[in-house]
Amino acid sequence: MILITTTIETKQSTTKDREAYERFLKGVKRMVIKKEEERKTATERYKNDPHLQQTIAELRKLNGTNQSTTN
Repeated sequence: MILITTTIETKQSTTKDREAYERFLKGVKRMVIKKEEERKTATERYKNDPHLQQTIAELRKLNGTNQSTTN
């Protein structure tokens, strides 16, 4: 009877360990994805951001206007 109880406890413990390990792996995967995003250059990160593209176009336009008035 002691052997059976020990086996059941071991299985429950193993299940909890597996669940904890799976949660840990999910967390690690999220951190890796976040770090990969951080490593991207600004161009890679924002090339498909329409708001940023519009802002850049406006800044270039203003910069061009300022240059022509100072020349």
